[in-house]
Amino acid sequence: MTAAQQHRKGGTRMDHHRPILISVMQYEDELNARTLATPDVIAAAARLGADGIEIRPEFWRDKPRELPEAHDLIASHGLLVTNATRNTFFSAEPDGPARLREDIKSKGRLETGLVWESVTIWGEKDTP
Repeated sequence: MTAAQQHRKGGTRMDHHRPILISVMQYEDELNARTLATPDVIAAAARLGADGIEIRPEFWRDKPRELPEAHDLIASHGLLVTNATRNTFFSAEPDGPARLREDIKSKGRLETGLVWESVTIWGEKDTP
């Protein structure tokens, strides 16, 4: 039983098994070179026996086409998924909050049972 399936049943495998997720960043060079797409990384996570996948919005090539395919792959393999984004509500860019909302909507389209939302704030320097 996958970690996502166990979670849906109301339990957790955390007592006996810490889920291992593969990050798309492990395939950053291939994704940037366009020799792989996000669904390819999802398939690799399943093939390698990982419990899930961390997805980042900057690696979608054709999001309207890839999101349904990604959802189906995640669901068919019972994978956990997290969506890490660099977009924040506190962005200095005028469209930052809108981009974050879009990332959250995309995460919702991937939802197959358990999704961890990871919002990471990236910046040159934090100042009080």
